[in-house]
Amino acid sequence: MSARTRLTAPITHGRSRPELKGQEAVSQMADDMRVIKTRVGSVTCEDLGMIGWMMVQVDHHHAAARELAERLSLAAA
Repeated sequence: MSARTRLTAPITHGRSRPELKGQEAVSQMADDMRVIKTRVGSVTCEDLGMIGWMMVQVDHHHAAARELAERLSLAAA
């Protein structure tokens, strides 16, 4: 079994990912990106889909979420 098939969904803050919108979606997706990158080294759209994100959400929020994830990672370093 590859590392990508062993992904599990990090906990959301009380709502499922398809229900998230706006900044709440960006924040959760950024958190998810950081967790996935830590576990497997990179993040793909398929990774986000495997943990419950809808592709329309990924298309809409991935750029802002990636930017936030990078800022948070730099701040934590």
